[in-house]
Amino acid sequence: MKKAYFLLALVCVSFFSCTKKNSDTANQPKTYIVQGLTDVTVMPNTSVYLYLNVQYVGPTQEHVALSFEGIPPGISIDSQGSLSGIPTFNAAIYFVDNSARRGNYHAKLICTGSQTGQKSYDFYIRVGSCGDIISGLYTQCTSCNSTIYTDNISVDSSSLSRIYFSNFAGKGISIYAELTCGSTSFTIPSQIVGGKSYFGSGTFSPSYLDANYEIDSAGYTTYCYFNMSR
Repeated sequence: MKKAYFLLALVCVSFFSCTKKNSDTANQPKTYIVQGLTDVTVMPNTSVYLYLNVQYVGPTQEHVALSFEGIPPGISIDSQGSLSGIPTFNAAIYFVDNSARRGNYHAKLICTGSQTGQKSYDFYIRVGSCGDIISGLYTQCTSCNSTIYTDNISVDSSSLSRIYFSNFAGKGISIYAELTCGSTSFTIPSQIVGGKSYFGSGTFSPSYLDANYEIDSAGYTTYCYFNMSR
């Protein structure tokens, strides 16, 4: 069985732009600009960070405080260092998932200047399923009986960790599995399909899955495996 070595958290950030536009484009702050604000994608039980640069442009020097609005329930914010200062200064903000609901959320970075007042910048927080990483079509699949087949993995819309195989092990049946989010493993819980019980476990990466499983039927157990790649 191949082993999948990857850091799940490294695929949890999506950068859509270098600098977000101010929500009030007719009244942008004149004493500083904010660089580094991007849309972010957070996966279950992981964290991602934004590294912001509040850059002085003059002519007036002022104190600027950063805060956020629209953060979805289940996402907490932690910072490395202060979220306020006199430009130019940097701020690292961590978005930590604590079981937020899957979806896209409109959020705002609020910048409050002691001279220019409050300005806001729009961005989006996408809470994904760890299944999103491996969903899709797999065209190079083999099973223990040398069957060569294709399979499509879909994600349960109501779950952060459940996926479905549409052609499990080339048998033409739908079987679900539960991913261990934040790791590279999954389990195939015991389930009965067509009068047979299926159970197993495996590992995954963004482009590869493999598993060992067993089929119990009328007191007889068959042990098998499959390998899937895109």
